[in-house]
Amino acid sequence: MKLSSVLPPKVKGVLRKAFKIAHRLLAPDFVRLHKYSADKRFLQLLAFAAIFDHEAAREWVRWALECRTKWLCKQGPLPLTNPEMKNLLVAVVREALAAQHLDRPIMLGLSSRFDARPLMVALWSIGIRPNLYTFGQIGNLDYDLARILDRRLDLGVVFIDTSEEDWSLELFEEVTSKTLDMPLSPRILVERTMARLHGPFLDVQGHLNRPLTGGTDPDTIEPGWDGARRTFARRNDWFSFQHVFPRRLVLSLLPEKPPSQDPGLSHYRQLDLGYRQRQRIRPTATSAQALALPYETERWVGHWLAASDFEKQGQRRWLGFVKTLDTKVFFDMASLTEETRQEIDAARIAKFYNACGRPISVSKTDPQKVLAPPHGHFSLFACYQNNQSFRKLVHEVIRRLDGRGVFDRSFTRSVFDNFVSGSWRGQQMLTGLLTVDVAIEVGRI
Repeated sequence: MKLSSVLPPKVKGVLRKAFKIAHRLLAPDFVRLHKYSADKRFLQLLAFAAIFDHEAAREWVRWALECRTKWLCKQGPLPLTNPEMKNLLVAVVREALAAQHLDRPIMLGLSSRFDARPLMVALWSIGIRPNLYTFGQIGNLDYDLARILDRRLDLGVVFIDTSEEDWSLELFEEVTSKTLDMPLSPRILVERTMARLHGPFLDVQGHLNRPLTGGTDPDTIEPGWDGARRTFARRNDWFSFQHVFPRRLVLSLLPEKPPSQDPGLSHYRQLDLGYRQRQRIRPTATSAQALALPYETERWVGHWLAASDFEKQGQRRWLGFVKTLDTKVFFDMASLTEETRQEIDAARIAKFYNACGRPISVSKTDPQKVLAPPHGHFSLFACYQNNQSFRKLVHEVIRRLDGRGVFDRSFTRSVFDNFVSGSWRGQQMLTGLLTVDVAIEVGRI
């Protein structure tokens, strides 16, 4: 007699549920028994879009806390006035340029956010007119706003239309072998285009400013180190893969202890700055592209880490300062009464697209068929619809990934089908699949 035949239905239901949970804890279906299922680098890349170095995180946090201490010793805790803030901005731009000791053309990527344009204003104030560029396509706020600015101010912006550029898998493999920012991105197309136009160049970038000037509301962070880890994991599911892993497996990919016990930097901020910013987003210099990072200088980091939580919530203080800069450059801020970044972003989407975030046409060939919400940056879905070379790249990677046997083919097909249907999660997961395949190809995992 089978045991199942004498068990009450409720007990059988509980056992079935327990079996499913145990099965999921042992190995997710799509990587079951594959050699990569136990590779921590592979799991980190899927869960967090990065391969972490705990020692590098500890070193960066230590340096950041030193910056904060030095600022407080020299300047004290009082906030800067707007003129003092502008003087500091110009000073760190000068410092970042001087640190490179390079006689190269200076480039700056123009975006809709509030990191690059203040750098442009600061460069103008010291007599430097950078060569400007932006990438994207219709429906990307960065791209659309830059076109308006270019028409109004005759800036000579180089527009890199991702729906028309030639996407090369070999090019991405070359870059992925040495960059921190591994997720498939059109930034390499920028380097190729600007190097072709100007030769080796110095790129001034706004990296790190947003997380420094925009503190996290403490009420939204779970308490303690474990709470910080849970919050960080939830907010950094870049490829939307975490839902297929056991929660405790995801958390095990993060450090067991905080990089520092210094109360000057909260546990969550240590994770955000030491891991996400330093090891996932930070750009990497190449032979063609040197980097100047004004917002990563000692005084800028020190000032903002010493600033109050209230000043940093929603970038309140920074955006208040930005509104005092050149009104022609920040025309999109005119008449806006909103104070926080989230409120301002929503107001600008409504202002530019009169759509309040509803889908708009992103297709150059079939405007009625292909719709997507307006994006701030590059849209994988829109590029796939419009660019034949990018479609070829995606199909080639999917075939290669199937051949590796890393994922079950039904799983990759499901992700791809969700992607082409316009699903946001499908777009994120497909980016993860493409990134993992290229990382395997170049030996990063």
